[in-house]
Order: sequence, then structure tokens, then C-alpha cells
Amino acid sequence: MNQWDLVLAGGYLCDPANNLEGYYDLAIQNGKIAKVAPEISTRAAKEVIELKGKAVVPGVIDSHIHFSHRSPEGLRMVAQTGVVTAIDFSGDREEIQKAIDENNAFGINIGFLKPAIPKRTLSSVDPGEKELAAFLDSAQREGALGIKLLGGHYPLTPEAVRNLIRLAAKEKVFAASHVGTTRCGSNVDGLAETISLAEGNPLYIAHLQSYCRMQTGKDPVMEAMRAIELVKKAENIRSESYIYLYNGTSGRCTGGIPDSHVTRTCLSMGGFPATEDGIFQAIHSGYAYVHIPRGGEIIKSTGPEAASYWREQGTNAGLSFPANSLSAAIAIALAKDGGRFVVDVLSTDGGSIPRNKLIENGLALVRIGAFNLSEFVEKTAVNPAKIFNLEGKGHLGVGADADVTVLDLEKGEAYLSIARGRLVMVDGLVVGSGGYFLRGKAGA
Repeated sequence: MNQWDLVLAGGYLCDPANNLEGYYDLAIQNGKIAKVAPEISTRAAKEVIELKGKAVVPGVIDSHIHFSHRSPEGLRMVAQTGVVTAIDFSGDREEIQKAIDENNAFGINIGFLKPAIPKRTLSSVDPGEKELAAFLDSAQREGALGIKLLGGHYPLTPEAVRNLIRLAAKEKVFAASHVGTTRCGSNVDGLAETISLAEGNPLYIAHLQSYCRMQTGKDPVMEAMRAIELVKKAENIRSESYIYLYNGTSGRCTGGIPDSHVTRTCLSMGGFPATEDGIFQAIHSGYAYVHIPRGGEIIKSTGPEAASYWREQGTNAGLSFPANSLSAAIAIALAKDGGRFVVDVLSTDGGSIPRNKLIENGLALVRIGAFNLSEFVEKTAVNPAKIFNLEGKGHLGVGADADVTVLDLEKGEAYLSIARGRLVMVDGLVVGSGGYFLRGKAGA
């Protein structure tokens, strides 16, 4: 009689949450880790995968993606990289459930944060406390892992931001923020303002490097040093960053003006008017890129044809600009304080935004010695699981969910991934189906 559904044999296991690193076999039964030992008999296994020369780590978590049911390619792109769990940072319960039901989730775990957007999920830029409390209640009823303020794109007043963070803390609802209010922009000054508005309440700050784009007139690395110091001093703050040149924003316009304040800022940075016509000029000239589904993935495209596509979509298409400083991004990702990372999590802000490079870029830092493998796992599995209260994830101890990513360190990419005991990806081929909706209320 078979004792194990699957045995992963011969790999180099790295599980910092359990202080375990070395050559171990791993047995999976009923979607859980059933045994970890230097050697497990394969005779009692229904299936065995030999992983000599590969590294076995807890299932990688991309804690910040964006997904739309209209673009299922985004989740395929996430799954293809070896990520096992993804959190949509401006999500919709019905879209995610539909993706799972229609086999467009490709076997991965998906959760979401409900966005606080004026004139969409909130009535205005300055909603009252009663409306904010109702918003938090709706997020919990919908099964969101928490809520997100999208200040850089769709700012609220400082008072509304303060109240929403305070009420979230009172109700023990996880709160994240893309910094920015109607008073301060999406920059390092806005970061300082948001930390102040939190008033010591728990808050997760998204993509810290995004606030270091010379908008305060200083070099991005100098802005990064200030951002690091601000976060270091704030014990209530958890944060993330990504490493990629291009940002992601919305091309949607209303009345000839881009809806997103980030889009307006990027246009001004490139010397273009912050208008619908400015977007067209920026795409046509090669400065802005449009996100276009093509051949089962989403690509960045620029030039006249991309500008025409954006027009054909009624301006409702994603855009990217070369807005990020890689020097600032790397400084933020590597910053430590007394041996502890200042910024807790490495993510992508990807998904349907074509920059799903979490594992590739993270392992590049391992390869040059900036991270060791255990630190990579800490930033991409252990810390996200703790911060988002993803019970059973972030480690490979007995009884944990059988979420596993297998890495080819020589190639600097994932070789195989497993979600709850089921294969998601093998050697770049996505084989997973269905998916798992991460419901609940996360704590900070």
C-alpha cells in the first residue's frame, strides 16, 4: 500500500523557518507535508520526482500582483515563473472565483486586497467614518485578506487616510498603502506623510522603490536612503519592494485626463502633457508601453501600433513607463538594520503587468552574493506568509501545506512548483488547473 502521494527526492532543501538546510527528501500526502528526512523510501510512494542538483524551498509567494479576469494571461505568467501563491493588491472576489472556476488560475493560491478608490469603492476622496467602516466590513464579508489604499493613483484626503488606517487597526483588518494623498504625492515625502498618518497603527507599504524617482529633486539613491531610514524608525510598518525598471499604471482617461495620478506624473517626467493626447504621444514616440495580450501572455509594446491599440480599447489598457531607478531598488532590497532586512518582502507588482521576475531577479542577487539562499526564501516565502497570516505556508514542516518551489540555481529560475500537493509548473510548462481562493482576514 502506498504511504505517500509524492516524494521529492535528492534535492537541497532550504527551510529557514524550521532552521533546516541540507540534502533532504520530502514526502507529500493529502496536500500536506507528511515527512522530511535525509532519506525516505520511495517504494511507498505513488510518484517520485528526483531533484538531484536542484534546490527545494517553500512555495514562493508573490505578495503583490494585479489580475483581471479579462486578462487570464496574467495568472498564467505568474504560475509559469514558479510562484505558488499570489495576492492581488487591487482585487475582486468574483473575478478571482471566476478564474478558478474557469481553470484560468492554473492551480495556484490566490488572495486579494479590496481597493479603496474614490468614486468606485468609496463615494469620494473624503468619505466619513461610517462609510469607511462599511467599506472595511464589506472587505471582510467578501473574504478579502485586507484592504489597500491606492493613494498614488487615486488619492484620498489625509484625514480619510488616517481614519481608514485607524479603523482597520481597530477591526484587525490588514491595511496596505500605495502612498499619496490629496496633499502629498507618490514620493518619499508622501511616504513620510503616510507613516505619520498611520500614527503607530499597523500598515504595509507597497513597492518602496516607487517613491524614489527624483520627484523631490534628489538622486534616487539618496531618496532610497531616506525611505530606508523612515521605515527603519517605524516599528508599525511592514514593507515590500520590487526590482524592475518599468512601472505599471492605468491608461484610462476621463474627460481627456488620465484617471491615475501616477500616469500624470510619469507623463510629466518624460516631458509630455498630462493628458489623453499626452499618453498617445508618449506611446507613439516609444516612451510609454502598452500592455497587450498576445500568444498566451501579456507583452509591453510601444510605437504607432501600440498607440492605436490603446485607442481601440477606449484608453482602458495598462501602461508602463521606465520610471524606476534600479540602483535605488537594489539598495532598498538589500538594506539591513542589525542583521534584519529593513524591507520585509520582495515582490513584483506584476501579474497582468508584464514583469513577473520575482524568482529570476531574486536568484540573480543570490548568484552575485548579495543574498544567500536562505535570505531569498525569507523575503519570498517566510515573511509574506507571516505578514499576511497565510497559515500553513512559508515553511516545509510536517503538517504545512504542500506548497513547494524547486529552483535551478545554475539557470537562475524555477524548475518545478507544487500547490497543495498538485503540480503547477514543470520546466516552464504550466500544468496546473483550478486554483485555491485564500479567504479570510489578515493581520499586520
